[in-house]
Amino acid sequence: MEAELKSEQVRVYVNIAVCHKKSGRHIAAADTATAALALEPEHVKALFLRGGARLASRSPTEAVQDLMLAVSLDPDNAGARAELKRALACKRAEAGGPHGGLGRAQVIEKLTEMVRRQSEVQQKISALAREMAEEQPRPAGAAEPPGPAVLGFLDAHARVMACGLPKDALQDYGFDDEALQEILLEFEDDTEVMACSQQLVHVPDRGDPARAELIKFKTIVEIHKCMMEVMREVLGDFQKLPEDQQLAFSRREREASAELIVTLAVETRFDVLCEDVELAVILHEDRRAGSPEFLQCNEEISGLMRALAGSAEAT
Repeated sequence: MEAELKSEQVRVYVNIAVCHKKSGRHIAAADTATAALALEPEHVKALFLRGGARLASRSPTEAVQDLMLAVSLDPDNAGARAELKRALACKRAEAGGPHGGLGRAQVIEKLTEMVRRQSEVQQKISALAREMAEEQPRPAGAAEPPGPAVLGFLDAHARVMACGLPKDALQDYGFDDEALQEILLEFEDDTEVMACSQQLVHVPDRGDPARAELIKFKTIVEIHKCMMEVMREVLGDFQKLPEDQQLAFSRREREASAELIVTLAVETRFDVLCEDVELAVILHEDRRAGSPEFLQCNEEISGLMRALAGSAEAT
């Protein structure tokens, strides 16, 4: 009942914000959308409305933040993407031109290097998790698989930093996520640039097809439940740290530490390799699309990772 009441309140606030927007009352529209977002922080329409209202109120930087989140939550939302383009153009004009004036060849070169470094990070994290999993063998003759071996965030971070990860390419280039999104939107009609950018999201398959085919869809769902449970613990552990200590960790360090913790937990409990699980998910594309349980887990895992990356405004 409480959830239904909150959902109804959000719906009412969003409808009022729409009315304010149509009447040209942009500040009121932004305030009302903010009230909706206080109840449901990732409500796409409320983000879209507040972003548009902020843009109309000559606050393009704040508008970009709302609209980028809306697009990340709903990549196929054409209205949000169009509004984000407008907001980025206004922000560029306000700042005096496009970020760095990068040409197509430079963008492709930088994206290719980012993909290479990301792949190297994942390979090192996988190797480290495997090494640590071997240090924690499953008890012989155990009737049930053990629960997730959840490593503490600080311990995971220390292990990650000791394995010699490559430098964060974004930091080397002087970019942040917003600047990268701006550049990609400028080249979104360029198939080669978009193909490079997609590799940042969909890493080339590293799993073994024969092993991946043996992983049943039911097991995939159980693995994602485990990942969700572990990510909750990771975020909770991290948020217990003092704020100044949280701020000392870069976004890349947070994500790599979480990846190590989750990989170790999954491989210890299920006796699988995470790259095989990733490939198995692809092989079960039709079933995952029709599984509310899988989709809900996947959505929550993504939300928890975003919360970890953005907690206390990651640098």
